[in-house]
Amino acid sequence: MIRCPICGTSDFPQGQTECVHRHHREGVDREVECEVDAVALAIVLRLSHRLKDYDVSVKQQDGRLILDFDDLDDASLREIVLLLWDNEVPREQIHRLRLDEPEEVSAIVSDGIRLLRTGRGTLTQEFRSHVTHLFETEEGDHAQRASADAALHAEFDVLIAAIATEDENWDETDRRVFEFMRRFPEPQRLPLWALIPRAIGGLEN
Repeated sequence: MIRCPICGTSDFPQGQTECVHRHHREGVDREVECEVDAVALAIVLRLSHRLKDYDVSVKQQDGRLILDFDDLDDASLREIVLLLWDNEVPREQIHRLRLDEPEEVSAIVSDGIRLLRTGRGTLTQEFRSHVTHLFETEEGDHAQRASADAALHAEFDVLIAAIATEDENWDETDRRVFEFMRRFPEPQRLPLWALIPRAIGGLEN
């Protein structure tokens, strides 16, 4: 199947192989390199061992990224897209990996964001509270920032304690938060990540 190298669609006008309505780019086979930026390339390479669990082989040839896989079932596609997004690969860069139709990829990201905003799991709620206070330290007045900063230190200790051992009762979103938190075990406060906190705060990327 050929797809647009920019948006990932396979929906071309009848009898054509060019993505006329989106990017005016000729469709390419799966074996053709993915036109991702340097940041996305580095993240995908770092996650190559995780992607292999879904029978997605990551190849790098002369600095070019190629993903080799058969058609993905719905469950595998969801896991892969959320893995990439949770590791701060922007939606438009995930589209360029040509995993599936862009509408499907975007729907998965949107649902993943919704679950982070609304999930009722204990770890998810604590993480969401922490992110809310994180925004207050960045955006409020001096008194608000000072108060929020104090809350952050206490909340961070709670989060670190919560991820010390994985809880078998956690739901999918709790496990995503757990994986996310494990990447930042040392700081006294979590960094203002590029995607997840902004998404939870209502500024969807």
